[in-house]
Amino acid sequence: MHRFIAFVISLGLVTAAAAQRAPNSSDVMVVGAGISGLSAALEAARAGAKVTVVDMASVFGGHAVMSEGGVFLAGSPLQRQNGIEDSPEQAYREMAAWGEDINQAWAKYYTANSMTEVHDWLEAMGVKFDRLRHTGGNSVARFHTAKARGLALVSPIYAACLREPNVRFEWNTRVTGLKAARGRYVAETTNLRTGEAATHAAAALVLATGGSQSNFALLEKYWPKGMPVPQRILIGSGINSLGEGLTLAASVGARIDHMDYQWHYPWGLPDPRDPQHLRGLSCKNHASIWVNRAGQRFINELGSPKYTTPAMIQQPESSYWMIFDEAGKKYLDVSGTDWSEFTAVERVILGNSALVKKAPSIAALAEALGLPAAAVTATVERYNRAVDQGSDEDFHRFGPLNAEKWGVKALAPRAPLQPLRTPPFYGAQFFPLSRKNNGGVQVDLSCNVIHESGRPIEGLYAVGELTGSGGMNGKAGLEGVWLGPGVALGRVAGREAARHAKAMPNDTGRADAAPRHGPIVAEQKSCVECHDVGALVGQNRAGYWHFEKVHRVVLEKARACVECHADMVPNSARPHAINRMVQVAACASCHGQ
Repeated sequence: MHRFIAFVISLGLVTAAAAQRAPNSSDVMVVGAGISGLSAALEAARAGAKVTVVDMASVFGGHAVMSEGGVFLAGSPLQRQNGIEDSPEQAYREMAAWGEDINQAWAKYYTANSMTEVHDWLEAMGVKFDRLRHTGGNSVARFHTAKARGLALVSPIYAACLREPNVRFEWNTRVTGLKAARGRYVAETTNLRTGEAATHAAAALVLATGGSQSNFALLEKYWPKGMPVPQRILIGSGINSLGEGLTLAASVGARIDHMDYQWHYPWGLPDPRDPQHLRGLSCKNHASIWVNRAGQRFINELGSPKYTTPAMIQQPESSYWMIFDEAGKKYLDVSGTDWSEFTAVERVILGNSALVKKAPSIAALAEALGLPAAAVTATVERYNRAVDQGSDEDFHRFGPLNAEKWGVKALAPRAPLQPLRTPPFYGAQFFPLSRKNNGGVQVDLSCNVIHESGRPIEGLYAVGELTGSGGMNGKAGLEGVWLGPGVALGRVAGREAARHAKAMPNDTGRADAAPRHGPIVAEQKSCVECHDVGALVGQNRAGYWHFEKVHRVVLEKARACVECHADMVPNSARPHAINRMVQVAACASCHGQ
């Protein structure tokens, strides 16, 4: 533990605030506006607490808003509509068998309460789970999604927070230090855009900062035991998943464990939009096959990452090449709300010759990929014969031995079983993709952070991926057991934080919040008459990463400013007032339905 504290300090993540203005106060302070932080804020506010939420970004949602939006639920109406019998007890047994070294208490809590804590709560806010999928490790389908993916889950919670007068947000704000003082917590903060330092006092503090899988140093330091470190790892977690919550928790003596329980995907395709070539996309095609450097298949391509990721990492270069044909092209799926339109996949990925190779024959494709043409041709021909015969004797991807080989079903294919015979043919190289934490800050069933001594730290709570989802996944997670627990732990922490704050002497108060909503207007001059958007997106300013990302899309698609900013006050010399509720609806412009 002390090594961890020294390590994060050496990274420069713990800083002392410079000149500070008078501290703000609230009953509960939530650090992070992702799905778990928003759930905590809403629950605390509904319990009567005055809540302040701070986030490093200028928008809500964290990594969840970009995700596929899958939630693990047991005993849902959608399951019953599909003739599926399920129970919390059955779900718990399979979670325990699959995960290895799970936190049994949290796993039992979640499986017993997933309907009330997650499903019913979200449904009451308008979330409609209308899609159900069978994923690896489950005997029945439990992976529930909504049409708009992660955005469909997070935006209703955020909108509900906006309607609560007891909740206010501080954006572009980084918490740089944390200390306990007279039974309260004082957070030192810095505004990433202005550099202004401040302090904020709260009776209870909820850490909801997400994981650490975008921090290469932490990723490699705690790489899973017994698995070689790949030559190249692509970052597939949130842009602010840097482990800063670990630093804050460690600074007050929190117990941090199982940092090597990391969950990586084998579907990492380099993100062509990343100029640094560090980030990757989670990209699948269930109509494809995977071949290694020798041009041979090496695994059941539809298997869970529990099996496919280690198999991939054991290959030369810890890499493989995905191959599919014109008939299978339409099944190429990129996870994330900003990739829901296939036209974007065709233009940005399939149309990028540096990323995806295209050829009239398998032999020509192999040469373009730098693979042995004869071996790849033989592999494809063998796979095609297996499809014709209805049995994959090599890796049991399909056929009578599939269930016996894997014990449970592999990932249910989202493409029909078909040979690779329709030219042109496509191929691309894939790498391991960092994704999620299954370890981190230890918490009890009240989401109280546990001190190194084993006792709860009074008034300090942690939720979501920062806690490894309460450790309920162990070493290997069932898909959907991250977002669901994010909501469940957030709600528990929010209730507990509000209860703790109410028991404290009532002198927290709260600074008056600035108006959140500006007037909505019907017409306005174009923003570009005052703002050179093209120049602004190229400046790489601190605190403006989201602004730059979305406005690149706006410029690329030649969208009118009024599509997203009809609420802005026109022609005003004072700073624009943003109607955050209107802004929530505008998110669908990029995070498509």
